[in-house]
Amino acid sequence: MNSKFKQAMFVTIICISTLNSGCSTQKQLTSLGPELSASITNVRIKYDQSRNETDESGRLLKEVGECDYIEDVGPWEYGSYLYDVDDTYRGINESGDIVTYIRRCRLYNVPVDVIQISFEFSVNGMRGKNGIYLIEFYDADGITRLTATKTKFTLVNGKLALWGKYTPKYDNSLYSGYFSGIFVYMPYNELRKAQGTGDTDDRKYKEGQFVIFIQDEKGRTIATSEYYKFHYYK
Repeated sequence: MNSKFKQAMFVTIICISTLNSGCSTQKQLTSLGPELSASITNVRIKYDQSRNETDESGRLLKEVGECDYIEDVGPWEYGSYLYDVDDTYRGINESGDIVTYIRRCRLYNVPVDVIQISFEFSVNGMRGKNGIYLIEFYDADGITRLTATKTKFTLVNGKLALWGKYTPKYDNSLYSGYFSGIFVYMPYNELRKAQGTGDTDDRKYKEGQFVIFIQDEKGRTIATSEYYKFHYYK
C-alpha cells in the first residue's frame, strides 16, 4: 500500500449496542485524501413511531370513512372529502327543484407504524457539492440484502433502502441536532413485505440489520457506520 495512505483509515467506536437504546459510533475514512473525510455519530433507533403515510410524490395518503349524499353544486374542492362523480342520482331538494346528488366520503390520514432512524454526521471537503447518505437493510445475518417490490423505499435494483441528498455550505460541515440532523423512517409494512428477513427461533418477531453510508458527489463512500440490529413484529 502506498505510504501516503497507510494512515488513511482509522476507526473510533463509542458504542455498546443494544436493540432498544441504540448507540453512538464513529467511523472515519480518509483514504480518498486528507481534504475529504466524514464521520457518523449518534445513531438512534425508535420503534413504533406512528406517522401519516405519503405517496411517492409526498402527498398524504387517505383512507375513506363515512359517506353520505349531498347536492351537487360543483366545482368541488377535495380537501378532507372525496366526491364520487360516478355515484350520483337525480332527486328533489327541499325547495322542490330537481337536482343531482353526489356521494361524499370523509377522508382520513393513513397512520402507519415505522422504525425511525436518526443520526448525525460531519463532512469535510464537500462544500457546495451534492452528496448522498444511504441506509441499506440486511437480513439478521448482516449479509443478505432485503428486497421488495418497487416502492419509494427501494433502489432501482429492488433493494430496500433509505437515502437523501446533502449539500454542505462550508468546508467543515456538521449535520446535527433536531433541525439539521438526519431523521428517516422505514414503515413496518415495507419490512414485512421484504424478502430475505429471517425469523428468530425463540421470539415472535423478525430481526434485521442496517448500515449507513456517506457518499461524495461521485458516489464514493467516505464514511460507513457499524451494523445496527433492529426488530419488528410480524
